[in-house]
Amino acid sequence: MRASALRCTIVATMTAARLVKGLAIPDLVADGDLSYAAIPSNADTNTVRILVCGDSISQGREGDFTWRYRLWEWFHNNSNAHMQSTTTTTPSAQNHPPQPSSSPSSNTAGTTNNDKNIYPAIQYVGPFKGTLPASVDAISVDPTNPQTWGTYHPTVSPLFSPGGGSSHFAVYGRPAWQDIEPLHEQITTHNPDILILHLGFNDIGWWGNNATDLLYSVQRLVFNARLARPDIKVLIADVSHRVAVAGREDIEGITNQYNALLDTSAAEWWTEGSPVEVVRVSKVYDCQVTGCPAGIDGLHPNSLGDFQIAHAYTQVLHEKFHYGTAPLEVPSPETIPGFIIQSPTIGPGYAPNPPIHFLAAGAGLFSLALVAALKPEWLRLRRGRFGFGGVMKGRYHLLPSR
Repeated sequence: MRASALRCTIVATMTAARLVKGLAIPDLVADGDLSYAAIPSNADTNTVRILVCGDSISQGREGDFTWRYRLWEWFHNNSNAHMQSTTTTTPSAQNHPPQPSSSPSSNTAGTTNNDKNIYPAIQYVGPFKGTLPASVDAISVDPTNPQTWGTYHPTVSPLFSPGGGSSHFAVYGRPAWQDIEPLHEQITTHNPDILILHLGFNDIGWWGNNATDLLYSVQRLVFNARLARPDIKVLIADVSHRVAVAGREDIEGITNQYNALLDTSAAEWWTEGSPVEVVRVSKVYDCQVTGCPAGIDGLHPNSLGDFQIAHAYTQVLHEKFHYGTAPLEVPSPETIPGFIIQSPTIGPGYAPNPPIHFLAAGAGLFSLALVAALKPEWLRLRRGRFGFGGVMKGRYHLLPSR
């Protein structure tokens, strides 16, 4: 009788402990204390599961390679090369789950000890697989109604597409704040080892968010991700610049301010159990307010830009988590399929001045074209508190692309 009662007491105590542990909220515990609630890694430790949460820069348009493919290719090539090199020798070490750096400020760049490197296969996870279809207008696309059935460049590996390797959670026009609630469900469903957050331009450019607004949205994304998986690793891309747009000179300053805040805040969000690393895409992706040779429209990457963005990710993945033998190398533009080198202008980098009457006619045609191009966006203006004319903050968007 006593033994039975004692057994019941022990079972009840263990059950209560599990319930309490399951209710632990990551942002309420001290740094370094989060690892106690870490859930087991995926059973297949030779595979790393990655969820890409992003916008148009990550989804891509029909016919694109996308930077996601170049990152997938890097993982795939490293894993295959490592397997081939070990077929004739005795493996000295098995692949292990991703290991974070010892601290958010530690720098393992230049490490040459190959014993630390690991070579897992990559498995993208997420609810979508495709790019934005060519039949969909990228300007007026509704980010709450994802259009994801577009195909990729015809030369991508069939293992990536249509073979099921292209899964993602990236949607054209999607701002960071819109993913805060859905992200928890995606992580619960797909259980990624690594979360990539590549968001932010739409918040600044289309929704009028300032740097602090965007930072708060990203912080909530990180903490909501930890609620679903406390030991998740998080990579956050900073916001890359776009070619200057008349009337929106504020974008450059807000972008710079946010990127600076992100560097500081990510170090504060970092824990040993759930490391957070910033991927400095803006330092690698050749797209600035003065020009964007790696982009197709002053913002979205072309096939060269895909390599550059993927390179930024592999720098962090190799230096902080020891994936692969080295970061991805960006090839010469002329060797990249699909890259079109712009024909040079007359003379050393400038175009001839047209006659004045051509300028006047051109200005008139440009005005008509601008009105036609922006018509969908005028219709997107929301009624403010002072009626249709009283447009509230973030509702006036003079941007030619998302």
